[in-house]
Amino acid sequence: MRFKFSPLESRGVLMGFTLGRLGALVAALLCGVAVLRADNWLLRIVWIVVMALFLVIALARWSGRALTAWVPVIWAYAAQRGLRQNLYRGGPFARNAVQEHMELPGALAGCVWLPARAPDGQREVGLIHDRHARQVVAVLRCQGTNTILEDSSLQERRVVDWGSVMRSFGDDESLASWSVMERTIPDGANRAQRFIRTRMVRPDTLAAQSLKQLVAASAPSTLRHEVYLAVRFDLSRLSAQVKEAGGTDAAIAAVVVDALGALEQGVLDAGVGTEGWLSPRGLAGVLRTQFDPADLTTLEARGVDGEGAAEGVDPRLAGPAATESHWAYYRHDSGWSQTVWVHQLPVREVGRNWLTPVLNQTSCRRSVTLVAQPLSTAKAEAMSRRQMVAHEGDRRTRQKLKLVEGARQRQEARAASREDEEVAAGFTRVRYSMFVTVTAVDIAALEKEMRVVRRKLSQAGCESVVLYGEQDQAFLAGALPLAYGLAPMRGVI
Repeated sequence: MRFKFSPLESRGVLMGFTLGRLGALVAALLCGVAVLRADNWLLRIVWIVVMALFLVIALARWSGRALTAWVPVIWAYAAQRGLRQNLYRGGPFARNAVQEHMELPGALAGCVWLPARAPDGQREVGLIHDRHARQVVAVLRCQGTNTILEDSSLQERRVVDWGSVMRSFGDDESLASWSVMERTIPDGANRAQRFIRTRMVRPDTLAAQSLKQLVAASAPSTLRHEVYLAVRFDLSRLSAQVKEAGGTDAAIAAVVVDALGALEQGVLDAGVGTEGWLSPRGLAGVLRTQFDPADLTTLEARGVDGEGAAEGVDPRLAGPAATESHWAYYRHDSGWSQTVWVHQLPVREVGRNWLTPVLNQTSCRRSVTLVAQPLSTAKAEAMSRRQMVAHEGDRRTRQKLKLVEGARQRQEARAASREDEEVAAGFTRVRYSMFVTVTAVDIAALEKEMRVVRRKLSQAGCESVVLYGEQDQAFLAGALPLAYGLAPMRGVI
């Protein structure tokens, strides 16, 4: 089975040009008129320089974006630095110094915990209520497998089954978004050793001793891969059920927990093993170790062999003690992180394991997150209709101006037509973004490891850009399993 992704759409008002770029072109044209009307050479030179500047603004690109797209980023970053909002202080210096609630920085500042229990009444389920967005997040820990070692027919069946899971997510109208995050972290507790110690039947045999020595020798370089599936529910779509259940926080939790059972069963039916929905302490532990990598060893020592404190951390301590957002980096507690946006997935045909160079051939601490938003039928049809109208308008404009249509434009038009046919056939349309976050102990190590990761992304057929000026938001999207990171839809009902 081979497949490819659609090329990134060159969105714009006219032939891929946004209003800002069209404005710069008009300004350059006016400057050209001024050059012809100038009555001395000095004034003409000035107007020529200004015209060239507007042409550069309209046509040039930097780090994967048009120069006009950098204006709001630079403005927001400058305002953030000027108001010192790039600094965050948690713990005793937070706004909620008594630590009654969880404290997260940036756009997640309005998040609180919702007490909830699984239908069996025994296990706790960690629900995060984003009060600003009026959404609730739950996280399912999945058991990944090394599909490279599996038979090709089994690999193909897994892809088909996962496609069924994605379609079921699209059929669930209460889901605002979902995400899959794979994080690679050092295995400080060496879970392989613990597994052998607790599961080995005949530990005194020569083979058992050799295996113990081999696992112990690999401990310093051992990495652990974890997979988390996060689902984000839109409370406005569940308002009728919540009102019927009482309208309280307990009613919200009951309605969401009731929906989680069907989602987990769909994942299990697809052949993906799970360890259940994370408890408040478990989810808080994941968030805490992402903000403070040095805390991982301490937290892994808890709950080993039934001894010590409970696994994870107190839910109120999930957030960082301090963060600082820089232009190209994000500093958080004991780590430095940089996030890239994979703005173009492979446009050439690739196999099932196309992301293997990134997932299995990198040895740094990093997370790969895919955030997706299933669209309703009305929104999907409206988006397809807008894309078809835009491409047809651009085609006719090029014909009138006698401009050559490039291969890029033809690929985008074919992709838009194919997606329109898929929507008409009843398939679910999904908006998605992929982020890769690398974390290191200092900037030098971070830059070195990020170069390796971006080279592996390129080998996988992806194009990535560093999210300069937006590293704080990028970290929340790429390093935390909270299904966060998609911009609001505009121009579509």
